Amino acid sequence: MRELIIGGKVFSKIYDGLYGKMVCDYRLPLELPEVEAYEPAGDGTSPLTKVDDFVNIKLADNLSGKRETNTMPQWGGSCWYYLRFMDNKNSDELVGSEIEKYWGQVDSYVGGAEHAVLHLLYARFWHKFLYDIGVVSTDEPFYRLRNQGMILGMSYRDAKGKLIADDMVEEKD
Repeated sequence: MRELIIGGKVFSKIYDGLYGKMVCDYRLPLELPEVEAYEPAGDGTSPLTKVDDFVNIKLADNLSGKRETNTMPQWGGSCWYYLRFMDNKNSDELVGSEIEKYWGQVDSYVGGAEHAVLHLLYARFWHKFLYDIGVVSTDEPFYRLRNQGMILGMSYRDAKGKLIADDMVEEKD
């Protein structure tokens, strides 16, 4: 589950039924319900959204809530693709042990500052987890990081704050 950390304590996210404001669930640890199928719901949302008594909860006598069911950040799926590239025909496991050992770590990861920080954070998290359970043989996914830095440049806005294309601007002293 997505979690919220307040003062070092972890809470699951719940949105109140009145204003859609986030509130905290103090009833932890949270046990996930059994689900019949792990495919996404018909609208593409999490399988947990199909478990009504898990999603819709009573917070107080006069207040109901809706539990957050999006358990996977967007970065989650893009953080292990390099392992599938090594063994993309394997339908039994993420990557075969011999193939993973042959290819090993990615030699060099090149990315800009914002992208690299989040992607590397999640990629390292997943890779270290896979290392801990014996799926991969290295404790780090990438041998070297080459950060391209940030592109700095001028941008122009009109009086209302709307961006103006550079070729439409005449610079004056």
